[in-house]
Amino acid sequence: MEAKEGVPTKFNSGIDVARHIIKRDGPKGLYRGFWSSLSMYAPSSGIWWATYGFVQDKLNNRVLTCEEDRQTYRVPVQAFCGMSAGMTAATLTNPLDVIKTRIQTSSKKLTVATAVRQLISTEGVMGFSNGMTAKVMNSAPVSVLMISVYDLVKRLSVKAVPHFHVEGEPHKIVMLTKKEDGWTAGDGRKIKEKEDKK
Repeated sequence: MEAKEGVPTKFNSGIDVARHIIKRDGPKGLYRGFWSSLSMYAPSSGIWWATYGFVQDKLNNRVLTCEEDRQTYRVPVQAFCGMSAGMTAATLTNPLDVIKTRIQTSSKKLTVATAVRQLISTEGVMGFSNGMTAKVMNSAPVSVLMISVYDLVKRLSVKAVPHFHVEGEPHKIVMLTKKEDGWTAGDGRKIKEKEDKK
């Protein structure tokens, strides 16, 4: 059984969906909404990392003022920062996601401008908030998991090699250059080698 616009009411699998799209629009139909997707993911990633860094910096400098506390509460702090970043990025980029979805699911070819006009004319400005609650609730746990795995992989990657510390900044990992008189950081500061015994 098919709907009025020629779209089946039910698909059996993802392959079935792909076949239908290719039959209707050709291979290029698989890339519908490609540019609108890129326009969403770039700012979303930027907002995510900017928020994560901002929240982490505030917690480390105003709440966890000593290095011992930062190490003790490392995991919950990362989880909170990741959750905050995910929820913020999801909220701010939801309008872009709504437009992207409309372009990809429309039976006709739509430009971004046309999709925006149609949305405003049918649902008003509040239409840009469609699906926001679900998106925010999904992004929070995903962000926590992502940053936890990211940090774990990063720590395991540096654990097998000596840790090099810049004087006065023992918690930072820096890029090093080997020279005749020892190691230097990227900005030219002399550093001392100290192997992590933990």
